[in-house]
Amino acid sequence: MSKILSTALALFAFCTWNSAVVAGQDGVTKLPNGWQKLDTKYFSIYAPPGWKFHKLTGIDSYVGEFVGDGIRLTFDYGQYSNSLSADAKGPAYAVVEEQVGSHLAQIVNPKVPGHGVTAIYFRDVGDTNGLYIDGRDFSASQQQTALMMFRTIRFRAALTRR
Repeated sequence: MSKILSTALALFAFCTWNSAVVAGQDGVTKLPNGWQKLDTKYFSIYAPPGWKFHKLTGIDSYVGEFVGDGIRLTFDYGQYSNSLSADAKGPAYAVVEEQVGSHLAQIVNPKVPGHGVTAIYFRDVGDTNGLYIDGRDFSASQQQTALMMFRTIRFRAALTRR
């Protein structure tokens, strides 16, 4: 019996090894083949092949960027992370609140691609820290990539900031 169970587990691992699955507001979403997990100190995110994570220098928070396919998404994680500005919630934007991982997030994107901010904001991810990630003036396909990436964010267990 244990040999059958081992074989079944190995087959399952082999079949799911190259494709990630995330739970979104509309159920389970399979990511495109080849998407890779990028780990930061406090959270992870999935991105298309070839994307890179760069830690940047911050004053009072943990900051960095994800770069690939002509897109640059910058983030600010900390007690004083940016919140969504009032203009990013205006009539030119689609704004939704949804659970991403186990945290409530606000996601915004311009109704007309190429004109404005595409962003996600978590007001509280633990230890009074928030997370803000944004990019600007994306084409329709770049916007869809960013939105899909946002929904893959997962936070690590509470860590003490250093």
